[in-house]
Amino acid sequence: LYGDVKPIESDKIKIKNPKVASNGGAVPVGIKSDIDAKSVSLLQEVNPESAVATWTVPEGGIIDYSTKIKMKASGTLTVVVEGKDGKLYIKTTDKMEVALGGCEG
Repeated sequence: LYGDVKPIESDKIKIKNPKVASNGGAVPVGIKSDIDAKSVSLLQEVNPESAVATWTVPEGGIIDYSTKIKMKASGTLTVVVEGKDGKLYIKTTDKMEVALGGCEG
């Protein structure tokens, strides 16, 4: 998605997700950041396609997104923020348990 650019770990990215998702078919995820950004991408490690969503941040826009995603199994979420300074910032969650997979058909 971003080539071989090395991202910078950032505490300026906040990811809100449950520690245990009872239904992998509708896992709530929230993303907030005050980084001056061009785009925000949400990725996960367990489904065949790792990219879940990418948002373009409009000029003067605020990064405060929420969505529901599918996860077929337990795993981590990663958010990548492409800053207007040309740098990539990254934050990864601890492993989230998924009780019932959401990609089973």
